[in-house]
Amino acid sequence: MKHTFLHTFFCLLYWLTLFNNLHAQDSTSHRKKGGFVVLPVLSTSPETSLSFGAIGMYLFKFNYKDTLTRTSNVQAYFIYTLRNQLLTSPSYTLFFNQEKYILRGNIAYFQFPEYFYGIGNSPLDKANRIGIDYELFRIENRFLRKVKGNFFAGIQHRYLEIYNVKYPAGSLIDQINPVGKNGSSASGLGVVLLYDDRDNVVNTFKGTFVELSTLSHGGIGGNSVYDVFRADLRQFIPIIPKKNHILGLQFLGVFTTGAPPMIRQNAELGDDAIMRGYYRGRYRDRNYIAFQVEYRFPVWKFIGANAFVGTGSVAREISEFTNWLPNFGVGVRFMVNKKDRVNIRLDYGVGYQTSDIYLNLGEAF
Repeated sequence: MKHTFLHTFFCLLYWLTLFNNLHAQDSTSHRKKGGFVVLPVLSTSPETSLSFGAIGMYLFKFNYKDTLTRTSNVQAYFIYTLRNQLLTSPSYTLFFNQEKYILRGNIAYFQFPEYFYGIGNSPLDKANRIGIDYELFRIENRFLRKVKGNFFAGIQHRYLEIYNVKYPAGSLIDQINPVGKNGSSASGLGVVLLYDDRDNVVNTFKGTFVELSTLSHGGIGGNSVYDVFRADLRQFIPIIPKKNHILGLQFLGVFTTGAPPMIRQNAELGDDAIMRGYYRGRYRDRNYIAFQVEYRFPVWKFIGANAFVGTGSVAREISEFTNWLPNFGVGVRFMVNKKDRVNIRLDYGVGYQTSDIYLNLGEAF
């Protein structure tokens, strides 16, 4: 979460780490029951005022005798703010039957405000940004079947509804009149191709991840018509394998055609995973490309650290990528589940005239 009260975080971290270290010592129980990590959250930001809640992760296998299948995980967070806002979103990655099948998905409900800076590479300044409020419901799933080795293919579906949209009348939003300014619904169906030989999906030490996917909206419900092609490429290289010094690289591309609604359906630059430091959606348009490199290394016992650098840009047309924005940052890691390598992640990201703090479970990518 952003703008975290650090002293509260470290107090909570001490007790959380102590609990999970004791829990991990009972290896027999862990093998049979899986591992569970919960982190209380207390944070503040301009959009939410004071917010509090919890984020958690459960790691398990359907059959612990199956040594060919990686560990499945379910993550969730529940956040409530003093402005009566609510965010909740469980997500999951499930591996079945010697990894012949994979199910990935998430369900989300947000009652949450955000700032609208316009569309394109020339956003409004903070003094002129527009506050909008809305409710969001989303459900998406990807079902993949192993084709051969580490190559999978499958289908995906996403349903997204934006409703109860509120913004100042007569503002820039009314002037430019973007698609979906009063709400929208979209139902998309597409295909997914995946190559994934990572050793651990929560905290990768080595391996390759390549995911290519499409989503076509408009043919099976909803009132929005647009198509999205997404490419997510990652490589993890053990620089000093025995010391767990890892170099991670990622390319992310989102390419949209048609008429995507303005809220959560344009390609948006910035979040806690890539282009850290930028407010999500300050730069938004139909197309988005980002690169990042991250170096991860241990520091002392269960404490690790990282440093990252990257760049990204948005554009209406693919030929118009010109304004490349920089980002860099550092972070600290606290391992709370040694067997499955689960970290609490605290990152500080810096961008062009902006910065932010992120607290979460698991690595950024």
